[in-house]
Amino acid sequence: MPMMKLGDVAEIRTGVAFRKAIEPSADGTHYVLQAKDVLEARLDLNDLPLIELGERGDRHELATGDVIMVSRGRTVAAPLGEIDSAVPTVAAGSVYVLRPKNAAVDPMYLAWTINRPGTQAQLQALAQGSHIPFVSKQSLAKLKIPVPPIEVQQTIGHVYGLSLREKDLMSQLSELRERLTHALCSTAAQEVKK
Repeated sequence: MPMMKLGDVAEIRTGVAFRKAIEPSADGTHYVLQAKDVLEARLDLNDLPLIELGERGDRHELATGDVIMVSRGRTVAAPLGEIDSAVPTVAAGSVYVLRPKNAAVDPMYLAWTINRPGTQAQLQALAQGSHIPFVSKQSLAKLKIPVPPIEVQQTIGHVYGLSLREKDLMSQLSELRERLTHALCSTAAQEVKK
């Protein structure tokens, strides 16, 4: 299987750098995605702050197919699915945006290959800093990843997407089971009091 440098198969961009804390604005022009919104290879897009960036944000807007990767700490990556908001979204400086350079690289496969244990070990070796490890853009661009034929990538990406969906459903099921158990126990306790 051919190995290629990540920088050869994907454009690696940094998010928007903010000089101070992100301040939400009711009249904002862009949503902002931060490292805290990347959860276990999935994105939580529910409560993104709306900020005022104006035209400055235009060149940083995220697109369907981008892969969002946390640059500090655990370097987990998550594919960005369909963006269903009329308001554009940008990434904060704490994440990298990986945009496949052509249709020969599947975004879901790219996220999977970054999150797999072997690649994570390589990223840890590339990380700099002792308190909160950081992978530089230059080091990331040199990272070698396997690039099988697109059909294989799509199959891997599909299976990976299904496994992420299963994790979400199992988590929801566990939460609902806990609620049901609590409700049944509360009802039983109230019956005893009567």
